[in-house]
Amino acid sequence: MFALGGCGQAAPDSPAPQPAETGASGAASGNHIACAPEGAAGFSTVCTLEREGDVLVVRNPDGGFHRLSIGEDGSITAADGAEAAGVTALAGNQIEVMIGGDRYRLPATS
Repeated sequence: MFALGGCGQAAPDSPAPQPAETGASGAASGNHIACAPEGAAGFSTVCTLEREGDVLVVRNPDGGFHRLSIGEDGSITAADGAEAAGVTALAGNQIEVMIGGDRYRLPATS
């Protein structure tokens, strides 16, 4: 499991930032996020994010997707598949999630 924060872990005495709620119901339908799918030269706003309870589904423009699980402690892990998710805190209340060759920038809250 990866806690959200500097170097992939939150300081022990501070809460970890968590992905921000995407709507009043906690679920979003097709909110666009910045991503760099495997092979992309850089980030662009072509991926979508859906939240289903404690599971995030990030979708690439080619139809590929990843399911990410949000732990009670704010950690992000791959919800399925053999590839682990890596998390890095960015400036401006964002986190970057890397899974396989794909990278996603998600809004976060403290």
